[in-house]
Amino acid sequence: MAWTLSTLPPEILLEICECLGATELARLVQTSQSLAGLGVPVLYDRLFSENIDRKRLLAELKSPYALDYFATRSEKLLFLPGGKSGRTIVYYIVASGNSLLLDTLINEGVDLSAKCDNINRPLHIALTKGQEEIVCRLLDAGVDVLAPSLRIPLLARTHETISRATIERLISAIKAAGGDVHAAVRNGVTPLHRASRMGRETLVRTLLDHGADVLATDAFGHVPLINALFRDKMTVAGILLDAMSRDPRHYDFNAPRGFQNWIRDAYPEMVRILVDLYKQRRIDLDISAATPSVLYTCRWYESFQPARSVNDSVMPVLSLGEMDINAQDTAGDGRTALHLLCSDSGLNHKDRKLELAHFFLDHGADWTIRDDMGDTVLHRAAASGLTTLHFFVHAADFALPEHRALAKLLIGAGCDANARAKNGESVAHWAMSPQVTADSLRFLASLGVGLSTADEEGNPPMHSLATRFPSRIKPEVRVEAIRYLADQGADLHPGCRGCEGWVMRACSGTQYFDMCGR
Repeated sequence: MAWTLSTLPPEILLEICECLGATELARLVQTSQSLAGLGVPVLYDRLFSENIDRKRLLAELKSPYALDYFATRSEKLLFLPGGKSGRTIVYYIVASGNSLLLDTLINEGVDLSAKCDNINRPLHIALTKGQEEIVCRLLDAGVDVLAPSLRIPLLARTHETISRATIERLISAIKAAGGDVHAAVRNGVTPLHRASRMGRETLVRTLLDHGADVLATDAFGHVPLINALFRDKMTVAGILLDAMSRDPRHYDFNAPRGFQNWIRDAYPEMVRILVDLYKQRRIDLDISAATPSVLYTCRWYESFQPARSVNDSVMPVLSLGEMDINAQDTAGDGRTALHLLCSDSGLNHKDRKLELAHFFLDHGADWTIRDDMGDTVLHRAAASGLTTLHFFVHAADFALPEHRALAKLLIGAGCDANARAKNGESVAHWAMSPQVTADSLRFLASLGVGLSTADEEGNPPMHSLATRFPSRIKPEVRVEAIRYLADQGADLHPGCRGCEGWVMRACSGTQYFDMCGR
């Protein structure tokens, strides 16, 4: 009688499985359910029991064979060495969210409050990895929620995906065990400090609703708000600020690490939130004391802070109208903010500096004030090769007769209508301000201002007109001014994506390509 695998006795089939290599055995167990029942344990023994690096793979398996194998060999698998990290099979089961294998551990009576690596316990890992189902199973199993968590409070380990309902369960378990939900750990760090630092919005709201002290300070004197700001967690910062503004103890926003420092270090979102609260009369701010910080911030353009952040940090304060915008730096050389904005440094941020300088002028800044060296703003601007005429045409509104008259006087007094700065920018480049119009360019051309001179990078005034102040020049005004330059034969800027679209809008396609020689 012919023998087939299906007719062989189980003990013989088991010997065959043990003699096969891992690859052949893996193919064999896929041929039938009966062979899988005999061969899978043998295959798993080779893959997992003899190689600790594959514990993670076993923890991710959820087939019935994996469950049976784990149930019969759990004692051996649990005591596999964890290597340098000390990670046991329990660590990988919890981290991978394998609730089926976790149930097996629970049924086996495994101590799920013990460490599963050199530092953490299963609940710590489940919270950190965002394994919400595992967290709930561990809580149902009565895991020790007061087990030491070293430098990080247990609640502060909560991943952003953990729901509020589960956080509430965890808080209830801690309270039921006699623990303090808001207890600080090393360096006085509370769960609210840590949650704020990590930007955990749901956790922050829940902790505040459960009485977390929004004004608690750590060993460095920082309230949770500071932790949120250091990591740019502005949504959480807004939540904390709202809670702080309602706290009857009153937090001094003018204290160290307060309002003045946030201006000084250019945190625009923080400044904006504080100014909004101040306008609503929900907090007190010493606006006059912010003057030195504003002066300092105007020097930041060559630092690590984005130029946009500098402007957005200063403008909300100026808009209040309560600061002395003509204040001079008493600790330095008597410069005003305008002096700093018109200095030689930060030429690669000139558009941002000019935008802020214009904002100062709109709010009453006096450009005639002299510093300790006797220099006005115009003298400082000239240090960059900029002449008085450069600065004037940028700030002037030539719709006003008095500004036109002053321009004629400046040129009549000897100002060079085609003077160039160190970077080659002409007076025409600087005329491309938020006040520019086709009529203002026509007026400047009548005074002899050249409209085609390129700067050192080869950019003609047309480029400045098309690319500067994107939100402050109305599209129809920009188009009309560009059309005027094109009609006057001013040099265009072929191949520049920054201005090509505007030129195409102002000129017909044929006219544009003909003038560019393309």
